[in-house]
Amino acid sequence: MTISIIVPNYNHAPYLKQRIDSILNQTYQDFELILLDDCSSDKSRDIIESYRTNPHVSQIVYNDTNSGTPFLQWDKGIRLAKGEWIWIAESDDWADKNFLDALMQVAKEHPECGVLYAMARYMLNGELKWAPVCDKQTYIYSGEKFNSEHMLFGNQIYNVSMMIFRKALYEHVQPDTFIHMHLCGDWMCYTQLCKDTYVAHVNRLLSNYRVHDTNSSVEAEHEGRTFTEGLDVIDSLVQTYQIPAARYSRYWGRELCKYQRKYAYSQSTMRTIMSRIWKTHPLMAMYYYIYKLRSLCRK
Repeated sequence: MTISIIVPNYNHAPYLKQRIDSILNQTYQDFELILLDDCSSDKSRDIIESYRTNPHVSQIVYNDTNSGTPFLQWDKGIRLAKGEWIWIAESDDWADKNFLDALMQVAKEHPECGVLYAMARYMLNGELKWAPVCDKQTYIYSGEKFNSEHMLFGNQIYNVSMMIFRKALYEHVQPDTFIHMHLCGDWMCYTQLCKDTYVAHVNRLLSNYRVHDTNSSVEAEHEGRTFTEGLDVIDSLVQTYQIPAARYSRYWGRELCKYQRKYAYSQSTMRTIMSRIWKTHPLMAMYYYIYKLRSLCRK
C-alpha cells in the first residue's frame, strides 16, 4: 500500500536533513515523498535540492509567498498525493525507522481503520523533555466513539507527524473549516477524518516531536485563539453527535480558568470569549465562574 509522505517546511533548515533522512531510512519503503517549502528565508531550499534526484522524491514545490498557515500546505500536499495513505511529516520532527512498518501492519490487520496514530516523545534542544507511558497495545475505536469520547476533550493526536490516514477520507473533509486556523486546524481536520471510519491508537513511542524555546504561536495563545478556535471544534462535535452540554461543560469551564491564568488573557479577550460562551454554552460559562470563584477563595 503506497504512502504519500508530505513534508511541509518553513524555515526549518537546522532540522530538515534529520527529518528527511528519517523518512528515507524507514523499513517500509513503498512511498512517494512530496517536499513543500512555504517561502523559507533560511537555507532550506539548498537542503531540499540535495534530495531532488532521490527516487522516492516525486514532487518539490516552492511557494513564492508565505501562506501564513501550515494547514494550507497540508491541503496542497494532500491534493498532490498519489498514494492510498497520507503521512504529513512535519519538517522539524523525526520518526523511528519502524514507524511506517508498525502502523501499516496494524492497517493490514484492521482494514476497517482509516486513521492510525502512534505516540510521540517531546524533544527540546535534542534532549527528551517528556514521553507518555505506553503499554504497546493497539486500541480500536469507531469514529463516533473516538470523536465524542476523546476528541471532545482536546486533541488526542497532539502531533500530526505521529499519524497516517487514508487519502479517500479527505474527500469528506471541508478544508474551509480549518485551513485558516492558527492553532486548532489540525484538531478540526482530524475530527472530520475520523467521522466515517475506525481509528487505531497504536500505543507505542514511534515518533519524536520537537518543541522549541520560542514559539510563533505565543501571540495567538495570548489572544485567546486556542480557546476560541477550540470552541469551533467543540461546536462541530456537539452538533454532529448531539452531545448534551452536561457531558463537556464542566471540563471546559475548568480548562478556561487554566487558559486564562496561563496566557494572562486581557479583559477584552475574556469579554469576547464569555460573550460567545454565554450564547452557545451557558452551562460551560457557569462552571467557569464556579471554578474562578474557587481559585479566588484559595488565594
